[in-house]
Amino acid sequence: MRHELWGPEIHNHRISDQDAPLVSFILKYDLIIWNYKDSKPTFEKSSWLDSELEVNRKKTRALRSRYQRCRREEERSMRRIVYKKQEAHYKWLIKQKCRASFELFCQQLVANNAFDLPYKIAEGKIRKQTVLQSVKTSNGQFTNTIEETIKTIVQALFPTDDSTQETHVQRKKRETVNTYSSTILDKQFTKQEITYEMKLLITMKKKKAPGIDGISIEIIKELHGMNPDILHYTCNKCLEFGIFPETWKEGKLIIFNKTGKGPSLPNAYRPICLLSALGKILDKLLVFRITHLLHKNNRLHKQQHAFRNGRSRETANFRLWQAINIALQERVPVTLLSLDVQGAFDTVRRTSIIF
Repeated sequence: MRHELWGPEIHNHRISDQDAPLVSFILKYDLIIWNYKDSKPTFEKSSWLDSELEVNRKKTRALRSRYQRCRREEERSMRRIVYKKQEAHYKWLIKQKCRASFELFCQQLVANNAFDLPYKIAEGKIRKQTVLQSVKTSNGQFTNTIEETIKTIVQALFPTDDSTQETHVQRKKRETVNTYSSTILDKQFTKQEITYEMKLLITMKKKKAPGIDGISIEIIKELHGMNPDILHYTCNKCLEFGIFPETWKEGKLIIFNKTGKGPSLPNAYRPICLLSALGKILDKLLVFRITHLLHKNNRLHKQQHAFRNGRSRETANFRLWQAINIALQERVPVTLLSLDVQGAFDTVRRTSIIF
């Protein structure tokens, strides 16, 4: 039954529209289509389209129309030159406006964080979601289930220590570390230390996913603001008994595909572990104490740039550039030897580092 809101019946229509599927449907049911004047446009207007571009667009179209309508050969050539110059200027103006708008957008994004979206895009850190598939096991066969795939990848990324393959020196280091004990107790953490580390974590860990416990740094911030004694007491008890709670060591494992690596290889994935925010606070407090001790006793190498405050791979590259530039100015031969230890963080012996 025809509804009154569909509008009045119209029987005259274009013959050429009868074969179109949508038009045939409209004609079949005698529908009326109209646009609301207050409806939103299908395409949003770009922010960099301004009155200057609108004037140049109309001018370009007018010159093109004059050129196309002209029939005199000499005048047509002149009009074509004028039109092409205006068209080139219009295209150049579009690029300038678009680039200026994009630069302003990037400046607004990095105003509070220099390593925000533009930096991630330039560094290629925007990754697609990882889709697990069959991977090759150590015996050359491929996995058949998702559980088997995850187990194979985890075993490849986190190999266990084999004590039977240790040398005599490595075995002695392990025994020394495992049997070490001391009656000297470090000073308790002060409330100022905990508050300082909280401020650093809040600044650096915005929008970071929490661990398995689901407690984010924002929740801990509110808790610390209402009762600072809770964190102060908990961290000092951990320091006093020399323990790091096992639940704070448990994390949620997330893996990403490495660029240029085949997805069927177990080592083609990079792991990230989401740990407890409470554990991160205790970890930062201990690292701050140890780093202060190393600085105080001058135990950090001056060429170390990783895991150093105020240093990064950019500062390492700059120091390398300085050394090469000085050598070239003094006309001294330059040789660069680059070493890459495969899976260094996964295969390093932690007992040797602690020793």
